[in-house]
Amino acid sequence: MRSLYCFFISFQLFMLASCSSERGDFSVKAPDGWTVSDSINARGMRKVRMHPPLYSKTPVFVNNIIVSALHFPSLYVYRSTTLRSLKSDAAYFAEKGSGEVLINGYRMEWEHHIIRNKPSEGIHEQKVYFIGDKGNIYQVVCTTAKGEMDVFQFRIDEVLQSFRILK
Repeated sequence: MRSLYCFFISFQLFMLASCSSERGDFSVKAPDGWTVSDSINARGMRKVRMHPPLYSKTPVFVNNIIVSALHFPSLYVYRSTTLRSLKSDAAYFAEKGSGEVLINGYRMEWEHHIIRNKPSEGIHEQKVYFIGDKGNIYQVVCTTAKGEMDVFQFRIDEVLQSFRILK
């Protein structure tokens, strides 16, 4: 039954994504000294991955911020489907909060949670910011080792302040 449900959700997402208009693009600046990789996958999704030099106190984990643009018409459907998938697939998941913030004229919805993807992995903290604009979803996924999000927030704010949707 679960595989049928997953197929149905995947099919809906594919159909919605194929009905949209133009692919979105953005500009964003990493904090000074950070490593940045910028890529576009086969479906045209752009992803910018940033991480600081040995920031985390946890030696096997590197805090990071990933900014991406996904061609998808409904922010509500995308967020609810993604959150449902995270909850069902994670070994541990706890919501810490959600809300909205206005940055640079963009209304960003955000979610904050604690997650362990696999039983063998450590627990991470994530804060995800979402913007829906003209058939595109822009998301800023901020991941830290558990307990480091508050210390890392000023860097997240720096990245969010630099974010712009390119028309």
